[in-house]
This record gives sequence, C-alpha cells and structure tokens, in this order.
Amino acid sequence: MLRILIRRMKILLANSFDHATDSRDELDLRQLQDELIAKGHSVDCFSLPFVFEHESLLGQVMSYRLLDVRQACDKLVAIGAPSHLLRHDNKAFVAFRAPFLLQDFHDNHAETLKPKSSFRNNVLRDKLRCADQLSLRESKEIYCLIPELGATITRSFGVDCKVCDIKQLAAYIGSDNCIEDSSVVTRDATTGKLAA
Repeated sequence: MLRILIRRMKILLANSFDHATDSRDELDLRQLQDELIAKGHSVDCFSLPFVFEHESLLGQVMSYRLLDVRQACDKLVAIGAPSHLLRHDNKAFVAFRAPFLLQDFHDNHAETLKPKSSFRNNVLRDKLRCADQLSLRESKEIYCLIPELGATITRSFGVDCKVCDIKQLAAYIGSDNCIEDSSVVTRDATTGKLAA
C-alpha cells in the first residue's frame, strides 16, 4: 500500500469592489469559492473597497501594500486589481476579465483626469504600471479566464499566465503542496483505489 498525505489549505480569496464592479466577477468568485470548498479547503473571501480618484489613488495603492494577510491564510488568491497589491509568500493572481490591472483602470478613466495628458497623469500611470509589474512578479501563479487577457499579461509583463476555466482554476489553486493535513489515506498499489 502506498500512503498519501492529503494537503489542505486555508485560502483567502481577495477581490476589490467599487460602484462599477461587474456582477459576473462576483458570480465567478462564488463559484471558485464553492469549488475550493468542495475540494476540502477552508476558504474565506475578503472584499476591499477601491475608488478610482486621481487624488487618492496612490494612497490606496500604499494602503493595500501595507495590509498584511500573511498570517491569515496559507494561500492568497488575489482577484484583479488592486487586490493583487496584497503581499503574501504564496500568492496567486487571477484575472477574471478586463480591466484587471491598475494601469487599465487609469486608461479607462483617463477622460476624467484633468488635463488628460499632463505630466502628472503620465507619472501616475508609470507608478501604477510599476505597482502592477511588482505585484505580478511576486505572484507564484498567474491565471485568467480569457485567452486574450493571458496573451496581454504575458506580452506586457513577461510573466507566464495560464488560461483556464473556474473548475480548472480551483484544481490548480488547490493543488499546492505546502500544507500537510493529519488526514492520511492509502492507495492500493494494484487497483489504484483510495481507502481511508
């Protein structure tokens, strides 16, 4: 008999919301949570407020970076921006759909910035891109649901992005082998069946 240790994790799904949050993101988040729970993981959701206001944007970015969630979970799953700014040694980044990074928020709201092409706005966009790049590079895994987003992330930031659906995403996220559970099962070497 082959003995297998079952791995269980405490997973934190972190997302952000504003007045324009897409309801599809909320549905995808709930489906991902249900899939991970079905796999035996302990899952909490954490929604962080976010307001795209030119004057407060860098302050919000800084407060996300300073928020320490390392003791709260074994794995952080950051869904889109700006939750990807949260720091954790075992972080996965997930983009459900665009806009998914801070520079995208900036570009989508550029018409509200006065004046539109000022030096100050260009500096802000550069700082947001640097924050995006840092956050993606410190992520151990990067996933997205839409192939075009995966290609954009890979091309723009030089990181690997795996394209998958929610069920595959839950399997990838839940397959981390860093946490051991006391549950032990055995597998019959001849039949391959698991037994408690």
